[in-house]
Amino acid sequence: TLQHTHGWENTGLMWREDLTAGGKNARVAATVANGVTSQWRYTAGGGSAFAGGGSGAAPVWVKLKRLGDQVTYYRSADGQTWTQIGTQNIAMNSTVYAGLAVTSHNAGALATATFDHVSLTASGMGAVPSPWNDADIGAVGYRGYAVFDGTSTFSVAGSGADIWGTADAFHFLYQPLMGDGAVQARILTQQNTNAWAKAGGMIRESLDPSSKHGMSMYSSVYGMFYQSRSTTGGTSMGLPALGGTAPIWTKLERRGPVLIGWKSLDGATWDWVGSQPVSMTTQAYAGLAVNAHNNAALSLATFDNLQVTAGRANTLPTPWNELMLGSPALGGWAGFANNTFTLYAGGGDTWNAADQGEFVYRPLNGDGTITLNVANLKNAHEWAKAGVMMR
Repeated sequence: TLQHTHGWENTGLMWREDLTAGGKNARVAATVANGVTSQWRYTAGGGSAFAGGGSGAAPVWVKLKRLGDQVTYYRSADGQTWTQIGTQNIAMNSTVYAGLAVTSHNAGALATATFDHVSLTASGMGAVPSPWNDADIGAVGYRGYAVFDGTSTFSVAGSGADIWGTADAFHFLYQPLMGDGAVQARILTQQNTNAWAKAGGMIRESLDPSSKHGMSMYSSVYGMFYQSRSTTGGTSMGLPALGGTAPIWTKLERRGPVLIGWKSLDGATWDWVGSQPVSMTTQAYAGLAVNAHNNAALSLATFDNLQVTAGRANTLPTPWNELMLGSPALGGWAGFANNTFTLYAGGGDTWNAADQGEFVYRPLNGDGTITLNVANLKNAHEWAKAGVMMR
């Protein structure tokens, strides 16, 4: 119930940064004459604002949900089926005050309100299953979040100006990765807060904003693309976007000193997105990165089929080894499956005084012969080449 004292008397739920009169806050409130409203104050001591949430008066159910710095407002007729009536990004401290608020909107009267079914549930930051963790990396405008629906879907929201240049700002859902391995997921949705807002798989040496890393990312405008930073505090590099529309699969693989990005329509057949040599410490972090490319917004992305696998897929059989000749900008790697060797190689050429490319080899003592069938060669250049070598 709510006693009528003005018309804008109101009562409901509030998140509040502090207990001062001018504190930042978010509130969902019921009134006697003006329906349900969402209300907020972005800055301490600043002005307040509101938006209508439909007609109706008590009895009515209301709910406030806070994930990171995103506050969402709800109403319901029965406490079971909820209707979202608004959302705001309000930068507040990690610890806030949550509770019930009543005002009479009349300095000469007291308004009385009664409530039942009051509950407060902790969720949001940390609401992901072990061994996953999540954190904001770098200087973000709003705190991000990651949550798991308990069945299959992860929702990750991140702010930040970009993942680019010499330092990054984004939200990261991650777990440790020791040595070789891969992270993959299906990107279901990605919110367009900027044409270069991005979401996808990342492997990162550390949680420092300037860390070495690689990522196979998706933009709702440009599709799939690869980016990386090969030195701590160094400049990022990126390869041209390859298009594609969500839902789409992303995978980032670590094979020795090379990070390789992939995309797929079905999670079974994978196409190369990009690669670069990025030498890291044995322990790195693998997971999902989301960036709004807009420090005044949160970009929300949803994923399913998320997994991190340790070890190297399609390893070469003994006694074969692999080596990147020279220092090719895009790196190189090799795999073996179904009695077939597959080599990926960048590099200027195997020519003149020094070579660049990928070499799969084994020792040969004295005379010998090596033969093979070149089953396929991608035409990256008219002088792209594949075959046998003794050196």
